[in-house]
Amino acid sequence: MRIPKHSKLGVALSVLRKVDLKADSVITDTYSNCREQGFFLRSFMNVKKGYGKQQACSFSENRNSDDIAVQYGIVEDFNDYGVFKSNEKYFACKKCFRYDDAEGAAKFITKWLKG
Repeated sequence: MRIPKHSKLGVALSVLRKVDLKADSVITDTYSNCREQGFFLRSFMNVKKGYGKQQACSFSENRNSDDIAVQYGIVEDFNDYGVFKSNEKYFACKKCFRYDDAEGAAKFITKWLKG
């Protein structure tokens, strides 16, 4: 299946392709929150280091703009679909990147998940 680059999921896919993590250190799932579709990543790096908290993030094209929205926290902050459980976390732990800055979003995600 081919996903068009300019579709909502295509934007998230362009970010995912630039995330610099080994496949065995992260779980990749899809993310869907009404009009936002993207990916939900969970890292095992900090768990392996003995910190005990599994870091996670979801990212997609922002529903109200063409920007890339990244939501980040620990796994316990998210439901099974990659959506924050509370509105407070949603607004406090959300970072936006310009629509054409997939590289910047991917670097932020990589840094966050590596701890």
